[in-house]
Amino acid sequence: MGADCVDALGWPAPLDAPPEIEVLGVGPHDPGTHRYRLPRLWCLHAFSYRAEVVIDGVLVPIRPGCFGVCPPGAELVYRFARPVRHAYAHFRLPGRARVARLAAMTAVADYAGAEQRFAEAAGWMATAPDRAAARLWDLLWMIAQPRSDAALPPLVERACARIESGMGGALSVSDLAREFGCSPDHLGRLFRQHLRTGVVAYIRERRMRRARHLLRDTGMPIAAIGALVGIPDPHHFNKVVRRVLGHAPRALRSGR
Repeated sequence: MGADCVDALGWPAPLDAPPEIEVLGVGPHDPGTHRYRLPRLWCLHAFSYRAEVVIDGVLVPIRPGCFGVCPPGAELVYRFARPVRHAYAHFRLPGRARVARLAAMTAVADYAGAEQRFAEAAGWMATAPDRAAARLWDLLWMIAQPRSDAALPPLVERACARIESGMGGALSVSDLAREFGCSPDHLGRLFRQHLRTGVVAYIRERRMRRARHLLRDTGMPIAAIGALVGIPDPHHFNKVVRRVLGHAPRALRSGR
């Protein structure tokens, strides 16, 4: 999930494809009022100082440690009390699905690290533009707010991430609930409500998805694959694969 939004103004954004960058760099601004409008381009700024910007008539305070976003066609009026420098990007979003919301101003916890990544992307523009676009895409996802109708509760997101990273070990509903400070019943209700499946079934599905990939697309020994997905007993692994994927591990490996 993105960082805390410090302003209510924001826009749906198609982040299902990398941005197409027109310009990305670090530039200065003199004190005073500066007016801009980019008819076809989004813009992103990294702010390390206090100032203010008026976006289509809405006043948005600029705070240190924030990233600011403006959509194409918006009228921007910046007001600086002193000389400033900031990293900025002007870009198109060619995606089709508006999968996230970009706020006008978003605070990030590790602003120094994010600003450094922004500056690195600017340095890649001349020699590695695709790498710069990938870095900018990652930054946009970092500050994005999930769409309200698609967002998962933080507890479910954290549990899913824990399952994905801990798949090679023992995973139980009670252990997960204890780790996240809730009851097993509450965790199960959230999974059924938001993922339409129980916790145990979700763990099994993720294990079998990874096992299917490793069986079909790698040369790893079958026993090693079972251990890697948290089912080290070969007999039990064979049984679960047959039941869930419909074929024995060796059949999946041979492509049948």
